[in-house]
Parts: sequence; C-alpha cells; structure tokens
Amino acid sequence: MPPQSNRKANPWPPPTVSRSQLLESGRDDGFRSLVDDMVRFGAVLQTIREKLARHMGVTPPQYSMLMHLARCETGDLATSRLAVALGVTVAFVVTESNKLSALGLIERMRNPKDARSVLLRLTDLGRRKIGDAAPLISQVNDRLFAPLTRDKMRMLAQTNAALLACAEGAIALLNDA
Repeated sequence: MPPQSNRKANPWPPPTVSRSQLLESGRDDGFRSLVDDMVRFGAVLQTIREKLARHMGVTPPQYSMLMHLARCETGDLATSRLAVALGVTVAFVVTESNKLSALGLIERMRNPKDARSVLLRLTDLGRRKIGDAAPLISQVNDRLFAPLTRDKMRMLAQTNAALLACAEGAIALLNDA
C-alpha cells in the first residue's frame, strides 16, 4: 500500500475508469459495484436461459433460436438474419437448425428469392412447445423484472443497446493490448 502522505495523489486501488461522470470523489467504487452486479445479473440470465431450455428439451442456443423465430413477424427467417440477431455465425445457426429440424421443432426450406439462402420457420410442434412453456417463462420474467416500470424498461433497453454498441471497440482495445 502506498504511504499515507501519497494517498491523495495516488489513490489506491487505482481507478478502473477515468471519466469523471463515472467517478465519485475521484473513486470508482460505485462503478465497480455496477460492473460486478451486471456480471452477476448476466450469470443469472444465463442460468435462467439454461433452465428454460432444459424445460423445453433443447440447448440454450436452440432456445434462443426458437424464441427469436417465435417473434419473427413473417414466420420465415433466413439463417443469415437469425445469425446476426443472435450474434453468432451462420455456420452455427445452420448446425443448430439441423438439430432443431431433426427434433421436429423447425422446418428449413430454400429461399424462393435467393437459392443460396435457407429460411427457417417453427413447425406446429415447435409452436406447441413454446406455447406450453409460455406460462413458466412469463412467471420467471415477471418475477425477475418486477422492479421495472415501462419507462424504466425503455431506459434500460436504450442503455443496454448503447453499451452493446461500445462493446466491440472495448474488445478491440484488449485485442490490441
């Protein structure tokens, strides 16, 4: 630990941010707590996704694919668009969609507008699985997000989107370090 007379000039531990908006009295304790809480919340979300996926008899990535297909307005979604939406590669979506197709939960078909593209859609069985799981999913989400009002949810969604937009640049800094 630095000598007592040096503590004001060189705070310990050194701050992990330099932006004054994220410091309180020159310290980053609040920021560090926020990041720790976000990491713990991310782990909780992951655990919940794993348990919901297991409940439906699929893997967590397959669960994400099914839920995204369920929200798709047209009913058909190209593998490339699903990959972008989920932040994974097209190859990963192809591999997992083959497994979901073998389970009878989705069907794959050639895109009539682009022969190189494959469209995915839920089968009746896939819709039933999601419908059967919906009450449990709703209960879990209602409990997990109980503190949020509509306005707080919108603000959280905007903040999360802004943070995700900065994430790639932050990772690039680490890759270059």
